[in-house]
Amino acid sequence: MFNRLLILLMLTGVAGAQTTARDYYNELVEAEGLDGYADEYVCFTEPPSDHFFIFATSDLLRRTAGYQADVYAGQGDKTGEKTFRAMANLPGEFITFRSYKKGISTGQLLFMDKLPDSESYSADVAAGGHSFKETLWVNLKTGRYTFAVTNAKQTVNQQQYGRCEHTKVKGAK
Repeated sequence: MFNRLLILLMLTGVAGAQTTARDYYNELVEAEGLDGYADEYVCFTEPPSDHFFIFATSDLLRRTAGYQADVYAGQGDKTGEKTFRAMANLPGEFITFRSYKKGISTGQLLFMDKLPDSESYSADVAAGGHSFKETLWVNLKTGRYTFAVTNAKQTVNQQQYGRCEHTKVKGAK
């Protein structure tokens, strides 16, 4: 009887274990399933949830695009070379941003422009007939961030806090 009870407790404990955003992220890294244009940093909410996002800075994107343009040029692929040269020469400072929930991308790759205060980025987004602004404030020295979604009246619809770190992805620094 005791053995059956012990097995039952072990099984319910395993079944009750919650999959975290970090688990989903690690699964995507192993499967090489992250967006290659936004995989320089990964950010997790505090307290932990099943949601995370990744982003890459314009500096990394330009370096990567320049390298890819050289590869295509070496292969004689003018279309590929032209595409990546254009990416390497994108103006301004920005990040590319992609959000995931339970390991599934929640939308398109966003280009978020750097705002004058130098630690925040934002993008205007339209979805389902509604317009809103997504803003990310991030201190890359500490990794701390605040992310907010505001509507047209500047009312905060969603806000979260957490920490970002460099990714485990090959090529990301």
